[in-house]
Amino acid sequence: MDLKARDAFGETRKRQGCQWLYTKGESAMFKLYGSVFALLLLVSMPASAGNYWGVSFGQADVDSAGFDTSDAFKIFGGTRFGTFGVEGAYIDMGDFDVIGSTASVSVDGIEISAMAYHDVGAVTLFAKAGLFLWSATANVSGLALATDDGSDLTYGFGALYKFASLPFSLRGEYQFFQDVSGGDIDMWTIGAQFNF
Repeated sequence: MDLKARDAFGETRKRQGCQWLYTKGESAMFKLYGSVFALLLLVSMPASAGNYWGVSFGQADVDSAGFDTSDAFKIFGGTRFGTFGVEGAYIDMGDFDVIGSTASVSVDGIEISAMAYHDVGAVTLFAKAGLFLWSATANVSGLALATDDGSDLTYGFGALYKFASLPFSLRGEYQFFQDVSGGDIDMWTIGAQFNF
């Protein structure tokens, strides 16, 4: 895969990595629609459901040579009905630096996923699959030069550990994002989940 980045002098250089389109896109409107949908979905859930929210931090890695890993975080919320549920999240994957250059690619977006749970004592295992509505920006020397956005599949798995004396669970998770602007992304996070 090739990443085309245009520098301040107007020259075009090829860099190995994700493929980017030189269009402004409608990423702000795309995110707005996704956020509104996720919010409406969560507030429409009955009070008897197992509602939760949380925050996680970790690292993301592009499945392509030439990029460093990036610090990532997510803010999530959802509801659980027995062994199934639904979850929405805002995910910021940070900046993937192109090794040996001043170029980088930043990725963030909204996730909406179906969840499946299996309880084993104080531990809850889960699997998820859904849609990632993403926006990507190619930067050179801190200057944003190209943007791309779209929606692609995401899936993952993880575990929750419920502390008997604390109001939250410890959550660890692996998630795969398929074909985000031409590149696959792996993300590992750990964080806290609060039930209400």
